[in-house]
Amino acid sequence: MTFVLLIALLSGCGADKAVYQEDAAAPIPLEQQYDEFIPLNNGTVVVARGGKYGLITTSGRQLLSIESEEPDFARISGDILESCLEQDRLFWDDVLKRYDELSVLCSAEGPSPELIEAKAGQIRNLLSRAEGKMTDSQKTRFYSIQKRMGK
Repeated sequence: MTFVLLIALLSGCGADKAVYQEDAAAPIPLEQQYDEFIPLNNGTVVVARGGKYGLITTSGRQLLSIESEEPDFARISGDILESCLEQDRLFWDDVLKRYDELSVLCSAEGPSPELIEAKAGQIRNLLSRAEGKMTDSQKTRFYSIQKRMGK
């Protein structure tokens, strides 16, 4: 029952990526790194190794270390969810701020191509680390900026 509550409580983080080994050229799929791998629909995964459970994001970031003997995270899942959603919100706010700055720069008279490329590079760098999802209001803001840029 608690496990069902965990699934119901958690939502909002994640992106599908694999974790890389230090000395390996190819990524090791997350599913192969654990005895049990139970993806939730929010970008988090309940994982188990040696009969102990933990919680990670689908990119491999640890949210709860593998210490619990049961997948009973309901008592702390609210804090984890809140923290995860706040991190995602702040991340996407930063991306949108830079995208908005790029929009203003591109609409200015005679913008410097170097300055435009530098700003676009900042955005690309941020997006390469993207893990969470935009909120609906952030999506609306993105489409508004995109429309203003004529895309």
